[in-house]
Amino acid sequence: MSVTHVTAPSTHTNTTETFSANVAAGPGNAGQPTGSVTFADNSIPVGTVPLNNGNATFDATLASVGIHNITARFNGDATFLPSTGLTDVHVFAPATSLTLAAPANAAPGSAVALTATISSSAGTPTGQIAFLDGNTTLGTAPLNASGVAALTINTLTAGIHNLTASFAGDQNFESSISIAIAVNIAGKDFSVGADPTTSTVTAGQSAQFNITVTPAGGFADSISFSCPAITGITCSFDPPMVSPNGGAATTVLAVTTSASVTHFGQTISGAASRSLLAGLALISFIGVLFVKTCVTCIPFRRFAASALVLGVLAIGLASCGQYSYTGQTNRGTASIVVTAQSGAVVHTTMVNVTVQ
Repeated sequence: MSVTHVTAPSTHTNTTETFSANVAAGPGNAGQPTGSVTFADNSIPVGTVPLNNGNATFDATLASVGIHNITARFNGDATFLPSTGLTDVHVFAPATSLTLAAPANAAPGSAVALTATISSSAGTPTGQIAFLDGNTTLGTAPLNASGVAALTINTLTAGIHNLTASFAGDQNFESSISIAIAVNIAGKDFSVGADPTTSTVTAGQSAQFNITVTPAGGFADSISFSCPAITGITCSFDPPMVSPNGGAATTVLAVTTSASVTHFGQTISGAASRSLLAGLALISFIGVLFVKTCVTCIPFRRFAASALVLGVLAIGLASCGQYSYTGQTNRGTASIVVTAQSGAVVHTTMVNVTVQ
């Protein structure tokens, strides 16, 4: 009677591994079996080798993925009866590595090219690659002879999408999935700018500015323009509305100034200047009162005389309203906020008009 034990490691397909068998005398028997051992894969003989001190080894290559029943059968000799050992071997497909390439940014509705590349140390896999947005399949594409699969889509909505490529595996190669690639589909929007941003005109004349809107994310809706009401300033746009169509669009802003307005923007007003002169008049009278109470303060008499003259002049000009820091050559600067709007999308830019 004999006892046979067989061992075989788990392996990858088409990889050579060594099967080992040990044949010994059964319980209560003496001696050492001789002869040969036949190895079989799923009952199919793959090779017969002689025993050497009760041991036999055989190098085998398993081609298919899955569980293989490996047997080692001692064929018996003049002393010992045949016996068989059995073990299960898990055969894996070779590992694969999958990468995905995609643009980082794209516009809604635009074509987005996805390219997956697979590789393996055991050769080039074949089959299909699935492209996914999270858990949603975007489509599939076949691998070519170089291990590349390409898919072009235009269905991604605005926002950030985490895309992956997946290989399901087959009898020859293990499955794999790529690292996620973030693709940002920009929402429809536009920017607005002015050229020039400043202009100097004579009161009663007009200044012109080119207001340009630049679309982004496939924006093609109508955009209207406006500016706030400012005393002495009239705005008009030609045209009052534009619709970008794959490129920038421009309207001309005409800013017309009034000849009758005495000041614009931050220039000191006539009322402010009269307040300043009234303050000088007050200072002069305080000086006069101080001198009256200090008859020995000779230096202050000169101050009092000068202050009195200034006070009389200030009162006269303030009451008549004929003096102002705002003259015809310095009417000030008006800052105009230009608003471009399309539905809920609003952007602004600013122009400055200096009026002389």
